[in-house]
Amino acid sequence: MNTPTLFDTYNARFLDPRAIARSFILPRSIFSLLCKNENSLVIGPRGSGKTTLMKMLRPSALRAWKHGDKAQFLDSLAFSAVYVASDSGWSNRLALIKPDSNEYKIFEILQNATFVTYLMTSMIDAVGEAASILDEDGEALQKFRIRLNSNMEGDLSSQLGKRWLLDLEFSSFRAIRFAFDDRITIIDNIYFQIANLKKKIELSDLEEHPFLSIDLVSAMKSFVTTVNEISEDRDRTWAFCVDELEILHPTFELSLLRSLRSTKDQRIRFKISASPFSRTQFAEDDSSVPMGGHDFTPITLTYARKYESIRFSRQMLDALLAEAKINATPLKLFGKSKFEPSRPQGSRSGQQRPYAKGGERYSALKKLEEDDPAFADYLVRRNIALDDIDSSSEEERAEVRKLIQIAEVRREFGATNILENRGGTIARYRSRKRIGDLYTGAESLLTICDGNPRWLIGLFRPLVDEAKFRQRITRGAQARSISTAIARFLSLLTTIPFPQSSRRQLPITRIIDQRGNHFFSDITNREFKTEPTLSFIADSRLDESELNSIGAALNQGAFVFIPSLENEHCTGDIRNKRFRISYLLCPRYKLPLMYGQPTSLSRILQNIRRGQNLQYTLSDLYR
Repeated sequence: MNTPTLFDTYNARFLDPRAIARSFILPRSIFSLLCKNENSLVIGPRGSGKTTLMKMLRPSALRAWKHGDKAQFLDSLAFSAVYVASDSGWSNRLALIKPDSNEYKIFEILQNATFVTYLMTSMIDAVGEAASILDEDGEALQKFRIRLNSNMEGDLSSQLGKRWLLDLEFSSFRAIRFAFDDRITIIDNIYFQIANLKKKIELSDLEEHPFLSIDLVSAMKSFVTTVNEISEDRDRTWAFCVDELEILHPTFELSLLRSLRSTKDQRIRFKISASPFSRTQFAEDDSSVPMGGHDFTPITLTYARKYESIRFSRQMLDALLAEAKINATPLKLFGKSKFEPSRPQGSRSGQQRPYAKGGERYSALKKLEEDDPAFADYLVRRNIALDDIDSSSEEERAEVRKLIQIAEVRREFGATNILENRGGTIARYRSRKRIGDLYTGAESLLTICDGNPRWLIGLFRPLVDEAKFRQRITRGAQARSISTAIARFLSLLTTIPFPQSSRRQLPITRIIDQRGNHFFSDITNREFKTEPTLSFIADSRLDESELNSIGAALNQGAFVFIPSLENEHCTGDIRNKRFRISYLLCPRYKLPLMYGQPTSLSRILQNIRRGQNLQYTLSDLYR
């Protein structure tokens, strides 16, 4: 049996909805959007919580959920959910057949029938969940209930059997499930005859199986009409929650996305989850392309700005600590982050003011001013006197707070002194091999997790286990947990190839390394910049294979989309969009936890293609 990796320790795909509900941390604004009675597209990388959110719409999850605001969310829900878990196996067979072969069309029909059959199974499961709601579950849940007796189940089974062309031995949900199994067996047998027995099968041979012609939307509409009529709830709305769209074959992927726009039945809604990048693209002149904000509401599970993710991450950490029966606060356990901007005013009585002479921030900045000529020059040009910051205006203090992260990185990893020689000066850099204390402390640890539940659990669970025996977790232990998380994440990313030439490929991690080094160089060069280059644009000079590699890394969470407009989302095409490196990887490259100014990705890749070294240190000079 394979041992789960760090990032597989929490995977909602394999959890029962009731188990998910018992540990559900409410992302209030996101869940509120998902609960709206409209089409939704949930976008996020691996581990970002897409499946958890989709499963939380199921009646069984709503029944088990314990939260003070549960009634409020139930009141806002105006639909019953049908959860559909995608399966990559539906697409694998078709991928083995060449599109121009005689068998391709047959395999495409069989694949559609497989998907529709599993969709029908999900519909029956949804009715079963709605029928399991009891009086004692509360008034708010009763609107999702279907009061199913044996006669109604028989009528419903009989009518659905006719519409879905099922050969039922008796009228019950159990008989329907048996019929679904028989249908899958028929489909598998046709696959076997073609692939293994090499039997020649024509399209006309499929006519003996009429169920192969049932399409996705027809199956949905017949279900909704039948259930609503027999349950005497004709206006009931059903939301079909299709999870992990990206693992489906492009045919289904485009079909489901088109449904966001083309399905006009007001009793049907779509809730679809997907990764931010897909190789499947609509044609430029395709008028059926759905528009975000018009045909659906985009719900993004990544956070371009760290303050948006810290609140959710703190909720998850609090839940982990509560589960372990640890009463200490994150700040007490992990200490304060050096990246956290201290405010000059409002310190507790008796404590040294951070920007006053002798204060923590003052001392750090003063030392950098002495050691770093570029920083000293910046202070002179901006007319900033560190000795006067504590008593200066709020505007001047705010400017100093903005540069704290850059100053801390230069102080910790930048030039420690300047070596003079006949040819000019050479900057000497500190070692970058270890995880610096800059990335430890409660605020930094929460920021590094980037709002990704799987990363947070993987990073904090060992530390929480240690906290059962210690009142405070050392910086060294925190750094080791960060190193482990990064190593595990990089091992996952290493499997993604990036084309260096027509004949050679590199793992995407080499490209990320070069990008990280490029950004670090811009922070520690001779000019002190308050907004160095820390993000990139996937510009039009990138070829298709390069975009595919960047997109695959984006789907794993290596990069995070930065919207340029309010409510802008990233799904499908990533060209000309802006991204930053995940904060989880920033400790590896000694980068501040911010996104800075953008540069074009092709410009960075030019240096890689030329074999140019982007960062020179003293050790480079003496090889």
